Amino acid sequence: MLKSLKNIFKPYSMCRTDIYSLLIACKQYDTQTALTILAEPYIDLEDQKYGQEQEQEQEQDDNYKYMINIVNHEGFTSLHYACINNMTLVGSILVDKMEYSTLEQINIYGEDSLILACKYNMINVALKIIYKVYKYVEDNKENKYNIFNHIDNNGYSALYWACLYKQIDIINLILPCVNVEIIENYYDNDCTLLTIACYNNLDDIANQMIKKMSDEMINIGDKPALYYAYHNKMNKTVSVLEEKMSSYLLNDNYGIYYACKYKFEKIALQIVENEQYSNLFVEKIYTIQKKHNAYYYASKYKMNAILSKFENILREHSNKMDNKLLFACKYRLTFLIDEIIADPTFISYDETDKIYNRTALQFACINESEIIFNKIISKTKNFDNIDLFGNTALIYSCLKKLDKIANQLMLLTSNKLLNHKNNGKYDALRIASANNMIDVINKFIIIKSN
Repeated sequence: MLKSLKNIFKPYSMCRTDIYSLLIACKQYDTQTALTILAEPYIDLEDQKYGQEQEQEQEQDDNYKYMINIVNHEGFTSLHYACINNMTLVGSILVDKMEYSTLEQINIYGEDSLILACKYNMINVALKIIYKVYKYVEDNKENKYNIFNHIDNNGYSALYWACLYKQIDIINLILPCVNVEIIENYYDNDCTLLTIACYNNLDDIANQMIKKMSDEMINIGDKPALYYAYHNKMNKTVSVLEEKMSSYLLNDNYGIYYACKYKFEKIALQIVENEQYSNLFVEKIYTIQKKHNAYYYASKYKMNAILSKFENILREHSNKMDNKLLFACKYRLTFLIDEIIADPTFISYDETDKIYNRTALQFACINESEIIFNKIISKTKNFDNIDLFGNTALIYSCLKKLDKIANQLMLLTSNKLLNHKNNGKYDALRIASANNMIDVINKFIIIKSN
């Protein structure tokens, strides 16, 4: 191969006069020069004379090896740059010629050759590196796969990039040799390698990972692996993950919330059936996490079997409350609000809660729910209530940028409270101006002018 390249790239313009010439050529994406330099050291020993010329050739050969394995001040090798610049042929030749220790060289970003080959999708080069690792381990009788277990300064390994880009052949070669810490590593983008494998529909690979991972790391993440396994219909993975996830969520404080959020209906039913409906469990259903609760997600995904159980539990729980309308509005329980409104005996629409001194109307504004607001607006008369933080319903509607609600409340709030300032010294008009609520500002101007 190299002999034929020598015949193609004559004459040689960079004949080993600069030991950095190969590294510079790779850095500058100069494929032709790099291949020319790599072709130069080919020596047909049958054509060589012995004596001084042979010594010169030996010196040339030593320089050539040094040039291939040289490392610059930032820790980069020629192979690093070849991977970054997608110089596949150059990279393949370098892997063959490079010393094993140079393959493991780490640059200032903590990246070695295999990480860069996988990161820049240089599959053939990565495979060559892996085969060279296996051969080194076999020849040296050492069970050391350090290069497979290395992570860069950002916490990324070669296996991470291989999973991200679905490099299946590479994954199958690396996965059996990596430490469990690499598989369980938790990344800044809120995922593990198992999450990525399920996202990319890598069923067999996901199953291999599950066998090595702890239950806690299997279920971690804003969107756990099971969520993507369901979406991609990864039957083998789903069956294993469901068992592990149900065991995990049964013991998690917000297990019912996560089961509903990710539409794990089977697991949600298991959780409900295993609970004794304690006050703590009921709180898990309605407590709001990141604007929503388990009941909301069960409604959204039309998990009817779960909804029926939830409604019975919450209906019974609300009867223990001082004011069940406040409870229903605070936690967006629309089914309960409908039942309360339909009950002619219920008259406590204007009561306030004991903690924040808020009305049901204020809770509707805080929760940005126009649906709830419209359900109770005709039933309440207390539009001027000021809560613990000095906010009226009108101020909350402006804080939440609820233009339609704010326009209604301006007509219902008493004139003396239109200019009311909260504990932060802001009135509704100033907040509306900050939020660029043009219609609300114009209506304020009209009302004040009158």
